[in-house]
Formats: sequence, C-alpha cells, structure tokens
Amino acid sequence: MVKAYVARYENARVASIREIIDIGARSAIRVEDLESTRYFYEWYEQCGGMNPGYNSFRAHVLAKLSRWEEALEQHIMYLEQRHQDAEVWENIGLALVSLSQTHEVDTKLHEPLLRLAVGSYCRAFSIIHGCKNWKQTDAAVRRKRIQTTRLWQNSVCAAQYLSIPVDSSNKNAEDEPTWQKLQAEVTGGQSWLPDMLNMCSTSLHKSLVWIASQLTDNPSEGNDADEEEKNVAEL
Repeated sequence: MVKAYVARYENARVASIREIIDIGARSAIRVEDLESTRYFYEWYEQCGGMNPGYNSFRAHVLAKLSRWEEALEQHIMYLEQRHQDAEVWENIGLALVSLSQTHEVDTKLHEPLLRLAVGSYCRAFSIIHGCKNWKQTDAAVRRKRIQTTRLWQNSVCAAQYLSIPVDSSNKNAEDEPTWQKLQAEVTGGQSWLPDMLNMCSTSLHKSLVWIASQLTDNPSEGNDADEEEKNVAEL
C-alpha cells in the first residue's frame, strides 16, 4: 500500500520512514481515501515527535478524519510552541464550528462553541493585523487580503447563526475596530463558559479552557510575528 502512494516521488528511495508515511497520508488525503488516511495516521503517530511540525501534521490529518477534539489538542500543542500563528487559530475556529455541527456534543454546546470559534477568528485577525513584517509586494498584499476576507466570511456565518447583527460586507475584513466590536459581542464576559464546560468530555474541557484563556489576552509582539507572513505565503 505504501509503495502505491509514493512511487511517483523520485526521492522516496532516500526518504525516512516518517517521510514515506507523511507522503502516503498526504496522497491518501488528496484522493479522499479515508481508510488509507487512517492507516497512515496510525503509523505516523507511532513515530512520535516533539516539534510543531509533528503537531501541525497530526492536526491536519485528524481534521480530515473529522476527529475534531483530537485535532484541537494538536493545534493547542502547536501553539504552545509557536504562539503567533494566525492560520492555526483559523483552523481552531473551523474545528470548533465543525464540532458544533456533530452529534458528538450536547446541543446546548453548539452556541458557546460558535462563540469560541468567532473569538478564534478574531484572534487570527489580530495576529495578522499586528504583524510588522509584511512585505509590500502586490502578491503579499493580495495574500493578506485573501486570508482576512476568508476569516471575515467565516466569522459572519457563525455570528449570523448566533443572531448577532453584523455587516457582512467584505469591506470590513481589514477594519480593526469592526473586529474588536465583534469579539466583544461574542466572547465578552464569558458568562456562558462555566455552563459549557460542565457538559464537556475531559479532553474537550481542557482544550476549551485553554482557548478561552487565550482569547482574554492580547497577542504580544515578538519573534513569532513573522510566522504569519510564512503562513500566508503558503496559501
């Protein structure tokens, strides 16, 4: 099975076992072969790892397998090492929205999960907006606009479900006051958080507590700020 997926990669002969498994998993994802994706993931997990790339890849595969709680855990492990990554915060928002749409959680959790999702999108925007290392080339500006617009559209969808009035126009995608207002309306006070946590599994409880705690802090500037330009360059 492994050979079937990696034969078209010329460097497969010199790849490590983990690289072969990585290639196999990505190929399986590309052709939407969930059974093989699950197979390669189990082998990849056994390889172990202690770096952001390992956590990022696991989160990516787990999301493809709709294992949202586990994906959240891996996103958090990544962010504990690289704090300023807008793309990962966006992925956390997507995972929370997807989790709210499953039958795995109590229906009473749907609204608070969406609130945390919008808060995560807002956090992603604040990282992008606060990054001082953006290049001013047309390509970089366009990529930044693509990501902020996507974040805004995702936020609007969740906010509308929560019956929060919001101007859906994409002209708001790069307007910081609009984002700040939305975040205040969605996550302000977090009075809904204790009730939500009482309805969670142990693993989800831990993840949601961590996410909520991060949304009360402003992202600090630092060496991680240049991570955002890397992420947008990969769009």
